[in-house]
Amino acid sequence: MQDRTHTESERPRQFVYRATLPPALALLLVAPLLFLFLSFAAVALAGGSLAALFLPLLFRNRKRPPVQDEECITLSHEQYSHVDPSARRLPPR
Repeated sequence: MQDRTHTESERPRQFVYRATLPPALALLLVAPLLFLFLSFAAVALAGGSLAALFLPLLFRNRKRPPVQDEECITLSHEQYSHVDPSARRLPPR
């Protein structure tokens, strides 16, 4: 028989990993977090794309008619005059 005591034989063996982390194991540890981030980004991108496509279609027919101002003056083409950018005063009426 061996010279070990009763308590030493009942202890489980313990192994300590002292090498660097293999890339495959690192990928297995990071993959779930990467999957969550990428799936959230894909859902946000898809939702934004759908909103950019369909919201203008939904709100296209809801345009309000422009408000007509009674004090607004509309000029005909002959009433316009050329403004010289180098002139320091307004053109004559």
